Amino acid sequence: MRSGLGGLGPAREGLEFRMSFWSITYERHSPAIRAFLTKRLLDQEAAADICQETFVRAIDAEHTLRDKTKVRSFLFRTAHNLMINQIRRRGLVKNETDISDTSCLDTAVDTRQISPEAATEWTLLTEKVRDLMKELSPDLARAFELGIVERRSYAEIAKITGWSDTKVKATIFRARKKVMVGLREYRPVSGGKI
Repeated sequence: MRSGLGGLGPAREGLEFRMSFWSITYERHSPAIRAFLTKRLLDQEAAADICQETFVRAIDAEHTLRDKTKVRSFLFRTAHNLMINQIRRRGLVKNETDISDTSCLDTAVDTRQISPEAATEWTLLTEKVRDLMKELSPDLARAFELGIVERRSYAEIAKITGWSDTKVKATIFRARKKVMVGLREYRPVSGGKI
């Protein structure tokens, strides 16, 4: 049976299916993506904007999505990448890292939006991490700063440092392990969690 659109029946049906797929996908996954972004950015408006942009980019790149059952991971990966770009544009993460400057630890949590007790705990924990970073070798400190604090990808760190991917992964692992050992002795003043 032919459509009244002059032979565009199958094309129209394909478009309707695509629109339906993305509408359902948005309803199903946007709340979790917005929550993921809000938790990390501490800004609901920015999270909502990035969530919208995530779906726009996903729809534009739909042809690269081989398995539609993996759309959730595709969306979260896209949202994460957009969030990192947003953070860098805001200047919260520096392009070049000065290991002696750990001020990006201060921006990890907006202490104005948490209780005074939690803000104090965060400040004390940040100071402890700074002290532990000073005890690390220069390579370990740089790896910790780039990989853990700034959450850069292994490829980015390899490009910045000139290290192989294997060295990047091993150095971040060793740095994280040393800092975690140092944090075992740290106990929040209130005895609770931040």
